[in-house]
Order: sequence, then C-alpha cells, then structure tokens
Amino acid sequence: MKIIKKISLIIAGIILSLVILEACLQIAGFTLTAIKKYKNKTTKDPNTITILCLGESTTDGQWPPILQKILDEKSKNKKFNVIDEGIKGTNTMILTEKINDNLIKYNPDIVVAMMGTNDSGLGYKKYKIKTFALFSLIKKHFTTKILYDDIIYIKSKIFEVIFKDTANAEKYLYKMHNIYKETNYNFGGFLEFFITYAKNNEYKNKKILDIIDYHIINKEIFIDNELRDIVSYLKDYKKYDKEKIKSFIIKNKKRIHYFQVSTEKVLEEYDLLYLLDDIKNNKFVEVGYKNIMESNNLSDDNTKKNYEYIISEVYKNNKTSLFMPMQYPTLSVEELKNDLKDSPYYDKLIFISNEENFKQALQQYKTEEIFTDMFRSTFGHCTELGNTLIAENVAETILKLYN
Repeated sequence: MKIIKKISLIIAGIILSLVILEACLQIAGFTLTAIKKYKNKTTKDPNTITILCLGESTTDGQWPPILQKILDEKSKNKKFNVIDEGIKGTNTMILTEKINDNLIKYNPDIVVAMMGTNDSGLGYKKYKIKTFALFSLIKKHFTTKILYDDIIYIKSKIFEVIFKDTANAEKYLYKMHNIYKETNYNFGGFLEFFITYAKNNEYKNKKILDIIDYHIINKEIFIDNELRDIVSYLKDYKKYDKEKIKSFIIKNKKRIHYFQVSTEKVLEEYDLLYLLDDIKNNKFVEVGYKNIMESNNLSDDNTKKNYEYIISEVYKNNKTSLFMPMQYPTLSVEELKNDLKDSPYYDKLIFISNEENFKQALQQYKTEEIFTDMFRSTFGHCTELGNTLIAENVAETILKLYN
C-alpha cells in the first residue's frame, strides 16, 4: 500500500507540475502579447494606414517599395506605410511562426500575402497547448540534426550575404555543404550559390572549388539554373570545349530537373534541344524528405493550414484589419479562393488576381522584360516592370477602399 501511495503521489506531482508549467506559459504569453499590443496601439498614428506585405523572394525587396511610391503619389485622403516582411527562400511555415511578432510589432490595418510557392511537402504542426510545443521543441533539439527551418534560414542568409560579406558567405556555404552530406537534402539552387561565389572570387578558393566538384559528381539533381552555372564553371574554370560540355549534358540528362527557361537556353547553345522533352519528364525528388513536385499547384494541405492560421491571427489581433490574399502572376485566383473557402473569415477576404494584367503585359512585352527567370514555368521573379504590375494592382485595390 505504501508503494502504491508513493507512486500515486509521484504521478499527481508530475501532473500538477505540468499544469502549473502550462499555466505559467499561457499567462506569460498572454501578458507579453497584451503589453506589446497596448504599446503598439498607443503609439500608432491614427491617420496612417499600415500595410504588412508577406511572401518569399518574389516579395522581399520587390513590389512593396513600388507600392509605397504609388500610394504616396495617388492617395488623396490617407497616408500609407508599407512594411515589407517578405523573406527570400522562406515558406508559409516560417511566415506562420513570425506572424504574431509581426502583428504585435506593426499592428497592420491591411495584410497582403503572396505566398506558398516554396511549400512543397511541408511537415508542420501548430500546438495550442504550449507545454506540448515546448516538449516538441526540446525533442527536436535533441533528436534531429537538421530541421527544415534551419535549411530555409541558411538559404535566406546566403541570399543576404553572398554578394556582400565574404567571410559570412563562406560560413553559410560550408554549413549548407555539411547539411547536404548529413541529410542528402537537395537544396534548390545549391550549386548556383557555390559557383556564383567562386566566380565572384575569381575561382581562388580551393575549398569551395573542391565542394563544387564534389557536388557535380554526387548531387542527384541539378535544377536547371544550376545547369547554367555548371556549364559556366566547366567553360570558364575547367576550360572545357563545346564538345566536352555537350557530352557532360547528355551524360547527365536524367539528373537535370526543368525549373526555369535557362535550361532551354543552355540546350539551344549546345544544339541539344532534342533532350528537352526527356528533361521535362524528370521528376524533382527532394531526397532527404521524399517530396515530389510534379505540377504548378501551389497549395498542399499544410500550406492551406498555415494560410488559414495567418488569416485567423490577423483578424483576432485587430477586428478592423483586412486580409488580402494575392495570387502569383499568370495563375488563376480561383485556385486560391478554393484553397481558402473553408476559412471562417472567407467573406472578409479581399482577393487580388495577377492573371489578366500579366497575360496582357506578356502580349505587349517580351518575357524577359517582365521576369528575370521562370522558376514556376509560367512565372518567376519579376523585373522592375513586373513588380510595378503587381504594385499597381495592389494599389488599385487599396485605393478603392480609402479614396
């Protein structure tokens, strides 16, 4: 009986400790959020409309600055403050993790989100019970060598520093290489980073060159902007002639994944356009996570959940906020509407389409005048003209509400 009593007391003690821990976490989170929200609301200029822009590399430093300029020029009655929280290389999982901090920090009147294109097969779970979240993080810390958000973080850091900070660029490139060796995870544009860095440094860093050679031999997939850079590397550094490069492409055609128009340009340069159909049939398998990207569909189940979570947090944070989901250039906004039809806030959403304006522009201008690449077959990163088309579209939607 004494043993049973001791065991019961121990179990009761553990349960009570967990309840107290959960209560403390919840109270701490609620208190910090309430304080920050109050501080934000008391300092915000009531005459200024704050617009928070969310997205990936197609948003970060792209159309938001142009949107600010257009609103400044065309607004009659209101001032606008455009906040660019796009993050190169990110996904909706990371944007979801950051949304509450952004809402507390900026207390936006409008949130415009163009996101989801980097989301292939995200594994993500949001815990309402904070104790579960805490133990989940501890478990991941001790049991997982590399997490998906670590990969995204390193990619975004490389985007930031590769052209500016030699020491930091090398540090993150080496980290990327080590992650690949540990997980066999196929970073999009992996070799592009290394070859760009090597070229900028006149091919003087022997360690980086050895890594490039290692991945040219061992990497299972070449995204085609990588093919472009590999060919440049073979031609400029290895001094391969045309026939050698042609032989390399033919030999490695099953390793090439068609991702941008640069594949066609490379194949055309070496009289290999007959390989294009075979390459387009190659499937992109992210080996470390067993994900397959076979279409231009932007939203898997996790994307929808993350999108819906961000929307719900926006409306919970400020009852008068507006959320504007924006579809990528050339794609149908009906797909996005269908993805979000189950959101309890669906009737409050203001959808922005970039289909007709881009299709009309593509009849008037060359593709390369609108897009710098075509990483999603029908669209890609925009030129200044392309970003202006997006910004004008967003501005028109917003000004209809306030002018």
